[in-house]
Amino acid sequence: MRDNLSDTQIRANLRGVLTESGIDANKTAFTCAGGIVRMLGKLLSIGDREVGSNQVADLEQVIRRSRGVQRVHFNLDNWEREPAGTWKLIKGDPADLQNKFHRQPVDPED
Repeated sequence: MRDNLSDTQIRANLRGVLTESGIDANKTAFTCAGGIVRMLGKLLSIGDREVGSNQVADLEQVIRRSRGVQRVHFNLDNWEREPAGTWKLIKGDPADLQNKFHRQPVDPED
């Protein structure tokens, strides 16, 4: 049986897991309710570099084995799970990535 941790404790642990894995926790949102974790956003390493499929799979396993976690659902913008269970990078426009995570100054003449 899994240890009962509060959702707040699970979120704190997950933030540590992301940091230890070299994932920029500010680019990835996650929620936890009743031990069910939902991962959203983009998985990027610190410095806005893409992570590899092995790193995503390893991260998934670490999260699934984390204390208090019952289930994990991924809804990532830059990764999807293939039917075979492997992770596939979804390529996007790098400019979109910059615009999404870095506020651009608004030109008053636009």
